Amino acid sequence: MNAKSIFPINKTPQLSSKEDAVVRSYILGLSEETLMQLLQIERFELSQIWNQLFEKFKLNNRYVLIRRIIQLGLIMWKKIFTS
Repeated sequence: MNAKSIFPINKTPQLSSKEDAVVRSYILGLSEETLMQLLQIERFELSQIWNQLFEKFKLNNRYVLIRRIIQLGLIMWKKIFTS
């Protein structure tokens, strides 16, 4: 018997390409100014990206957010330093 769950399945949030770039840059220690130049965005948009990430993962601290993203396997931090 195939029973469907009446409760929603918790899906792991995914990162957009800009979110991925922001997180990777933060891990690498790039300044916000450098990141804004690389992505060709303004400070307001960078702030929006961080806020979207906080909402998506239901967190409010960058360090904890980055740790959670790595724990979920959305970014492999070792590959950041070896690529």
